Amino acid sequence: MAAKMVLNQVIQFQLDGQRYSLSKEDVCNKVAFAVPKSTDKYFVLINQRPYPPKQVLELALGVPSRNFTTAAANAILRRLGFEINTASSSGALQIRTESERLFETYLQASGYLEFEFEPSLPGSNARPDFILRTNREDCPTGVLFEVKEFQPMPADFQRSGGSYDPYGAIREKIQEGRKKFRDFKQYPCALVLYNAGKPLVDLRWELIYGAMLGNLGWSIPFDKEAGKLVDKAVLAPAFMQGGEMHREKNGVAIEPQNTTISAIVVLQLLAVGNSRFQIEVKTQEQQLGRSLKYEEFFRLVDLSGGTERDISLHQLRTVTCLNPYKRVPFPQELFRGPYDECFGDIEGELQRIYAGPQLKRLEFSQAKAGIRQGGFLQKEASR
Repeated sequence: MAAKMVLNQVIQFQLDGQRYSLSKEDVCNKVAFAVPKSTDKYFVLINQRPYPPKQVLELALGVPSRNFTTAAANAILRRLGFEINTASSSGALQIRTESERLFETYLQASGYLEFEFEPSLPGSNARPDFILRTNREDCPTGVLFEVKEFQPMPADFQRSGGSYDPYGAIREKIQEGRKKFRDFKQYPCALVLYNAGKPLVDLRWELIYGAMLGNLGWSIPFDKEAGKLVDKAVLAPAFMQGGEMHREKNGVAIEPQNTTISAIVVLQLLAVGNSRFQIEVKTQEQQLGRSLKYEEFFRLVDLSGGTERDISLHQLRTVTCLNPYKRVPFPQELFRGPYDECFGDIEGELQRIYAGPQLKRLEFSQAKAGIRQGGFLQKEASR
């Protein structure tokens, strides 16, 4: 309660001849969707992201930063309870983004403790976000990870229409990862993607491969000599143009590129509680032979609170998409957690080559309850 009172405590002050009232909560809300500008000497940590004090006060008050000094901004933010940090101490602090903190949590929870954040590696000034030491003969160098996140921006919630490209944002991150890994061709390198709430960014594995290998589409056999479709032809999913992992000429892949990226790993908070809740809803409706009434549904919501069916329950997990054109293979024994998945190429066909036991149990319960699963390219590798 005391912490909440501090957060909501309102201070009054005068700035550039105007009087203002402000609370720490107001500041945090105003800054929530803003991308931090580069810091010069001072910065304030908000949600583990470093902001220049003048940017914070500008966002909080809606006043141009040229109207006040850094000293004034520092003084006001200190009164609100913010700590003013200096750039000289930022190296020791090693500030992490939300996605970097979650990835570190995943590594620790999965028992991967031999990792280093922003390591200094021989032969390059570039610093990937993480190196994971595996201590394996087939991977003596360790595995490099570059973590990229999709952050929501105010403009994302002001869209009025237009076309939708599900691959563009992912391909931009692939290009950023390619640049970071340029000097590390002897390492297995993985690009880690996390969506922190940005609309219209879909990180399903099918779309990851669409960004890697080409836009998803459909193919149908055509007899050129006869000038007609093959009899009893069947539509099949296919990759079309635009893939980042190969060069193209006239829309046809001619040679691999970006081969230093061994895999793309999606970091995800899987809504396991909601999935279990939906299974329970379907199960009860099957037993009753009808849909649940509103009061029955909301009673089930109340009864599920604090249980494994609590709709707020999420599981941190990874979905690994192996690059078929990789220079150095990604160690497939990595990231084999109870809810993890791994997809890759087997004899020229993309298949799911690993699914954690808890995930498979959840999928079995969903299928039993009549909840349809599977995707555009979904196929399971035979065990």
